[in-house]
Amino acid sequence: MSLNNKELALFTKEFKELLPIKIEKLYIPEENILLLTIYKKELKKHLLIEVGNNYSGLYFIKERPKQNLIANIQSKFRNLLLNGLITDIEQINNDRILKLTIKKSENQINLILELTGRHGNIFITQENIIEALLLLNKKDKKRDLSLYSKYQYPQIPSGQHSISANNLKGTFLDYLENEYAQKIKELKSSEIENQIKSQINRKIKKLKNKKKNLLKDLDKLNSYKNYKNIGELLKANLYQIKRGMKAIEVTDYYNENMPTIEIKLESSKTPIENMEFYFKKHEKYKRGVSFIKKELKKIENSLLELEYEQGDTLSNASLYPYNEARKAQKIKKTKETHIPYKTYLSSSGFKILVGKKSIDNDYLTFKVASGNDIWLHVLSYSGSHVIIKKNNKKDTIDINTIYEAAHLAILNSKAPSNDSVEVCYTFRKFVKKPPKSKPGAVIYTQEKRLYLQLNKKVVDNLKFI
Repeated sequence: MSLNNKELALFTKEFKELLPIKIEKLYIPEENILLLTIYKKELKKHLLIEVGNNYSGLYFIKERPKQNLIANIQSKFRNLLLNGLITDIEQINNDRILKLTIKKSENQINLILELTGRHGNIFITQENIIEALLLLNKKDKKRDLSLYSKYQYPQIPSGQHSISANNLKGTFLDYLENEYAQKIKELKSSEIENQIKSQINRKIKKLKNKKKNLLKDLDKLNSYKNYKNIGELLKANLYQIKRGMKAIEVTDYYNENMPTIEIKLESSKTPIENMEFYFKKHEKYKRGVSFIKKELKKIENSLLELEYEQGDTLSNASLYPYNEARKAQKIKKTKETHIPYKTYLSSSGFKILVGKKSIDNDYLTFKVASGNDIWLHVLSYSGSHVIIKKNNKKDTIDINTIYEAAHLAILNSKAPSNDSVEVCYTFRKFVKKPPKSKPGAVIYTQEKRLYLQLNKKVVDNLKFI
């Protein structure tokens, strides 16, 4: 779908008839996209220039979308091009390179578009010196592509042929704005749909493999199910067991027929060690089975969600063609916006924010909280970060609010609810994030401590917002 040299010749011919035309706005929404809003009297259009992929070319779009921008590159381009007047356009060597001549103040600037597929680049030059660039083909050994070097035209590989521009009903520029832009959008939507489906299939396969392995582990653990009874039988016959024995025959009192069974022993272990071996295996069974059943339930829920997404036709995915690739990188598990903390209102009117997960704790503490807000956490136990937000700088947070927030910290931690624990609190400005530490891990200084046991009545009296 890249434009070929003949189509770029048509573009050059018709675009030249619009000149001179002013660059009113400039955006770089992606690393390979340059978007110009050009203006002349009552004519205003958004010219999208795309390089470095299968859609290398340029065409007009109806509306400019709102989205994140590549700010550092954009700033340089804006300084050089914004409010400049495009006075000429030239197709270099009748190939897929366009040179736009732009006058700004007393300077003459060239915007060079190398629309050569994956080899494409965009350059701004003055007096043939590179002043700014969008560089996709970084490994061109035949020329220097560094900033402030002398610009050289590339040795172009064989061209890619695109959709036919024959039998045009109107101008080629109209064709690029309507039919071509729509075909590009449809192709990219189809690509994104396939990418998303492929991602879903990979996730489903990974979850099914995990489920298969967990079921194998469950079968192994189930073999330890009766080990408690075996341990009890050994305990009852401990006096008969001698070190060095490889097995012992005992009466199985847990079977109503009370048969004689043989229990294997480890000859190198003492009688008590053999008995403890079976008890420990049974404890492993209890812990492991509980964990595996929870994991299997999570997997089943995730599989249901992914299978639902797999059947989605993506009919609502009406995205701008050049924004879809980035959006396809992530599959949203939910359409709702994730709020990384819960909010309560203290009896004194202060907001108390409670983080939900480890990564949410980091966001709450270092993105939401201000330096003079109060930060709380239960000592020696993992749990939520808790923040008491000041309504304004002059506020003084009372001890009762700190007391209420401390109860929320205990409730949202792994601390025992039936025992007294310590809760640390300090100003948020004294909480630091160690380099390369895990999510939620912090260090803090100048803290004070409260020693208390969870009182659920205190929490129940707080208003949840």
